[in-house]
Amino acid sequence: MGAFHSEVHTFKQNIYDKYGIKAYVISDAKDKTLNLESIEECVIKIMENDHPEYIKYWRSKTLRTREPDFVTYCTIFTFFARNAGYTFDRIGQFINRKHCSVMHQYNTAKNRLIIGDHVFMDTYVKISKRITEYVGIIPKNTKV
Repeated sequence: MGAFHSEVHTFKQNIYDKYGIKAYVISDAKDKTLNLESIEECVIKIMENDHPEYIKYWRSKTLRTREPDFVTYCTIFTFFARNAGYTFDRIGQFINRKHCSVMHQYNTAKNRLIIGDHVFMDTYVKISKRITEYVGIIPKNTKV
């Protein structure tokens, strides 16, 4: 963990200890410690636990599925990747999709967050927690 992350973690812990409030730190910096491989690993771990049958479709050039739960994983991956500063083109290259499909997934994620879709939110929270554990402090995009 870098010095910045260590200081932020200490700050958040002090606020919680003193006031009982969870503090969130928002950064404009593009935190490349949250790289596409890190996000992918976190998504795959949750997918392995909840829907191991979908692993074969992840990043496959030939196998495709439109199963709603699988699409949710892709959508959440795209949301985290985009908020980590990656372009639609770069995300698409990484997951073997066209940039317009990635853009659609990102917009879908924002809409599902806004309406509070329970199925989406359950998976989103699991992956978000996993990413937080994996990376430490992640930048949050508060604009939905």
